[in-house]
Amino acid sequence: MQTKDTTTSDLQNDLHQVKEKLQETHAALSQTAEHAKTKAQEYLHDKLGHAKEQTEELQENVITYIRKNPVKSLGLGFAAGILAALLLRK
Repeated sequence: MQTKDTTTSDLQNDLHQVKEKLQETHAALSQTAEHAKTKAQEYLHDKLGHAKEQTEELQENVITYIRKNPVKSLGLGFAAGILAALLLRK
């Protein structure tokens, strides 16, 4: 039969082990979260760079088209303006 002091000592040891495990788990989760954050930042930075490149390419294509077809571009702009005015009027 265990004494009260032995039971208290066992509980303190168990509590200390639980505390250590929680600290280890916290450290592992913090490291995992930091890694996930870094990967997400890298992914978003890559996607933003790709989107910027596509936007610049599209802009260059539009400018080239306008330079090659100025009258047609003016007509398309005018038609788009009329359409926008009709849609926004109501």
